[in-house]
Amino acid sequence: MIILYHIVLNDIDYIKKCQVCGKYFFSDKNITLYCNGKYSEDITCKEYGIKTSQKRKENEEPVYGKYRQIYAKKAMAVKRHPDIPEYKENYKNWKPLALKYLQEYKSGTLDAKTFEKWLKYTSDEKIKSKLKTIDEFKD
Repeated sequence: MIILYHIVLNDIDYIKKCQVCGKYFFSDKNITLYCNGKYSEDITCKEYGIKTSQKRKENEEPVYGKYRQIYAKKAMAVKRHPDIPEYKENYKNWKPLALKYLQEYKSGTLDAKTFEKWLKYTSDEKIKSKLKTIDEFKD
């Protein structure tokens, strides 16, 4: 009775099973995979699940790992050097293009070799001119 009261009162739509600890939890989203319970002293199941899922994706798809590495590098450059406008501009121009090309790669409309060439080219922080499009890297 208390559980039903909790579900109705808090507008909870789903009862999910955590993919890390196996315990059941309430969620208002169907796509939630991990609970907020403690996995260890300093980390929750959600944090652990996201971290291990990300690492697994990077290991299974090296091109995706390269994308994540460059993404993190550019984001960190902006965070560490807010006084250098070129970093912010480079990141602002790169991010939407990279996401578009990543989606094309995942859908199969862009091959890994071309995407990897473009990523290698864009990993250079000193690009000040307009970024080249992916078409310039196709064989």
